[in-house]
Amino acid sequence: MNRTTLEVLEYQTIIDMLEEFTVSEMGRDLIRALKPETDAAIIRNWLMETSESRALLDKGASVPLSSLSGIGKVMEKLGKVTALQPEDLTIIRNVLIGAGRIISYMKSRAELAPHVASYASSMFTLEDLAAEIDRCIRDNRVDDRASTELARIRKRIALVEARIASKLESILHSPAWQEKLQDQVVSIRGGSYVIPVKREHRRSVEGTVVDTSSSGSTVFIEPEAIRCLKNELNLLRIEEEKEEFRILSRLTGIAEGYRREIMINVQTMAYYDFLFAKAKLSNAMKAVCPEINEDRRIVIVKGRHPLIGDHAVPLDFRIGEDYQALIITGPNTGGKTVVLKTVGLFCLMAQSGLHVPADTGTSLPVFRDILADIGDGQSITQSLSTFSSHIRNIISIIRYAGPDTLVIIDELGTGTDPAEGMGLAIAIMEELKLKDSIIIATTHYSEIKEFAVNASSNCPEIDVVN
Repeated sequence: MNRTTLEVLEYQTIIDMLEEFTVSEMGRDLIRALKPETDAAIIRNWLMETSESRALLDKGASVPLSSLSGIGKVMEKLGKVTALQPEDLTIIRNVLIGAGRIISYMKSRAELAPHVASYASSMFTLEDLAAEIDRCIRDNRVDDRASTELARIRKRIALVEARIASKLESILHSPAWQEKLQDQVVSIRGGSYVIPVKREHRRSVEGTVVDTSSSGSTVFIEPEAIRCLKNELNLLRIEEEKEEFRILSRLTGIAEGYRREIMINVQTMAYYDFLFAKAKLSNAMKAVCPEINEDRRIVIVKGRHPLIGDHAVPLDFRIGEDYQALIITGPNTGGKTVVLKTVGLFCLMAQSGLHVPADTGTSLPVFRDILADIGDGQSITQSLSTFSSHIRNIISIIRYAGPDTLVIIDELGTGTDPAEGMGLAIAIMEELKLKDSIIIATTHYSEIKEFAVNASSNCPEIDVVN
C-alpha cells in the first residue's frame, strides 16, 4: 500500500492500538509487521480468524495467553551452547506449560471456533521434557533431586560447612582469642570464612589476611585451623559445579532434540496473541466483520471513525453501485474530511483482517492500492508550497490510479487561483474517471459541484452530495 496513504489515514495509530492488547513481544512483532493484503481469499481468512477469536472472547472465558518472556533469546542459544542456564530451562518449561493450557483451551472450544482452534492441534505438550526440567530445576537452580551424585556432594558440602562453622564458633568463644578480636562475628570475604582481628594482634594469629577494614583498624583473617576444611570445601564445590554442568548439558541436549517442536509452540502462541489482540480491538470498538465483495462496492452502515469512537456521528455511505465517483460538499468543520478518512481507513482495516466499527451490512471491496491527498503537505525544508505539494501528490495518484484503486482527494483544486483551481480539479476528475478508479473527493468550488451535477445527469457513474 502507498506509504503516504497509510500516514494520512492514520493506519499506524490503529497498529499502536492493537499493540496495547498483546501480552507478548513476539505478538507485538507480528502486529508491527501487519500490512493490508490484496488477495481476497487471504483477507476473508484473516477476517474469519478475527471473528472466531472474538466469539471466544465474547463467551467470557479467559484465554490462557503466554507472555513468552525470554524465550526468543533461549531459542537462539539452542544448538550454540553446550549447556543452558537453569533460568533458560525454566523459561522453556513455562512455555511448555503455556502450550498445554492453550491446547486444552482450544480443544474444549473447537465447535465455537473450529478454524482458530485447529492451530493448537499442531502444538506439542512435550510432557517428558517439561517433567524432567521440573524434576531437575527448582527456583532457577539445579535441585538436589537432579541426580544421586549431586545430592551426595551437596550433603557432604553441608557437613563440611557445619564443621567450619563449629570450628569458628569455638575460636570466637575461646578465652585466648577474646582480646585479639574486634568483634565476635564470622563473615565471608572473597569466598573465605574470616574473623575480625584487631590490627595490633594480626601477627599473633595464625591464618591468612583476606581483607582490611576501611579505617585500617581491623584485619579479616581466615584462621589456619580451618584451612584444611576450606580446601576440602573448595574441592567439593568444583565437583558440584561439574555435576551441575553435566545435568544442564543433558537437559540442553533433550531440549535441542525438541527444538523444532518448541519453536512451533512459540510461533503458534505468538500468533494466538496476535489474533486475540485483533479480537480485543474489535470488542473495544464494538466492531463487526465486514463482507468482502469483488464488485468494487463500498457500503458502510452506521460507521464510526475508529479514533473518534462513540463520539462520532454514524456514517451511512455507498459507492460503486450506481456511481463510482462521489463529490462531497459542505461548510468547513462539517465532517467532510472525516468521511474521507473513515472510508479509507475502513478499507485498510478490512484488508488487514480487522473488524470495522460499523453495523451489520457493511461491505467493502479489495483495492490494490488506496491513493489519498489529504492535508496541505507544505514543506519548508523541501521548498514545497501547499499547492505544489498537492500537485506533486496528484501527479503520483494519476500515475498509479486504475480500476482496482480507491482515490481520495480532500479539497480538490485548492491552494491556487480559484479559476485555475476549478479548471485543474475538473481535469483531474475527468482523468481519474478515464482510469476507472473509485473516486471520493471534497470541494468548496461551486463550479465543481455543477460539473458533478451535470456529469451525474449525463453519466450516472458520478454523483454529488451536499
